Amino acid sequence: MFTFIKKDILVMIRDRQELKVLLLMPFILTLILGFALSGFMGGEESSFTIDVALVMEDDPNGAIEAFEAQLDEQSIPNEMKNDILQVAHAIQPVDILEQFLNSEELSDMLHVTYKSQTEAESALNKEELAAILTVPAGYTTDFLQNVIFDQSSASELIVTTGSHSGLIGDIFEDMIDTFVRSFNFETALTKVAGDDIVNDIVTDTIGNVETVTDADPISSTTYYAIGMAVMFALFVASTMGSKSYVENYQNVFNRILLSGKSPMLYLSGKGVTTFLLVILQALILFISASLILRAFDITDPSFWLGTLIIMGLFALSIAAVTMVIIAFTMRYNNESISNIFGLGFVAILAMVGGSFTPTANLPDFVTQIGEWTPNGIALSALLQWYQGLSLEFIAPMLGRLLIISIICIVVSYLIFPKRGAR
Repeated sequence: MFTFIKKDILVMIRDRQELKVLLLMPFILTLILGFALSGFMGGEESSFTIDVALVMEDDPNGAIEAFEAQLDEQSIPNEMKNDILQVAHAIQPVDILEQFLNSEELSDMLHVTYKSQTEAESALNKEELAAILTVPAGYTTDFLQNVIFDQSSASELIVTTGSHSGLIGDIFEDMIDTFVRSFNFETALTKVAGDDIVNDIVTDTIGNVETVTDADPISSTTYYAIGMAVMFALFVASTMGSKSYVENYQNVFNRILLSGKSPMLYLSGKGVTTFLLVILQALILFISASLILRAFDITDPSFWLGTLIIMGLFALSIAAVTMVIIAFTMRYNNESISNIFGLGFVAILAMVGGSFTPTANLPDFVTQIGEWTPNGIALSALLQWYQGLSLEFIAPMLGRLLIISIICIVVSYLIFPKRGAR
């Protein structure tokens, strides 16, 4: 088999143009996409600010006092009254809203000033503000009536935007809508979990961006470096299939059979060569992206541990796919199989696998398909590894890569023409 591997490597080296495309183009595209689409990923700083006026028409302290007075008039046990008051103090909506608007996570993007209604409307008309958030009179009272006594009251925040606000205004409306829905969900737990739990949940999580690890969010450069690595590995499969057709056309394969070598050694050699090319391709990209774009920390041993394991299994799956392409190409003596894969199918796999855009932005059925493509699995596994998740957590994805590899290798051996079958 070593002879076949050496032959394939020498053939690739002689085709320098093809080799340059396979090894250097992933970094070039990473450079372009990383800078062109910076800001779309969670690790980038916001490139815009939202100036908002907060108009406070409600009196939260007065509402709590009025609520306590109303509660005293109720014919319920004192112990229950104390529990209700504890809940009321724990979920004051205005305090939590202000914590959300002034949170550290939003400080670079959201600038909030307190104004009267008249001042706010004047500033909005002068296009000094993107939006006005009004807390209407009776908001706290209506909210407590809703939560404590299940009375249907119209406790709503009011967002006012100008004709100039555009997308910025829509973003702020979505932020407030998300806050309200989250807050309503959390407060619904008060009757089940009690005030201590709800206080912890509401004050600590509403308005914050949380991850399952302590790692920084993935930057656009890092994301597209991984995306290009797994996408261009697919082009290796197409290239190896095309070269197999050329060898068949030039009777190289027939001469190998006449020499007494097993056809399966030829096919296995192609798989090993593909495996080595995919690994080399990834190493060049990751090291270049680290040194030039600072996309990775290659000095961290844990980076290499997970990367080599994931990319090793991914390269194995690409090698197996390559063997299937070569098997069909040699059996039917037709180059169109590898051409269709390289010109059309790779783009589809790259799209559903998330190389062009995160799969969270795509329909659910596309995401589900991507979870069973080699490139989609490898991309997800690498992203989760770089976010600090353990190999145990991503083991199911690695198992899928192994399953795909085994199935493709078995299929390729069954399809590949045997000695005397040509």
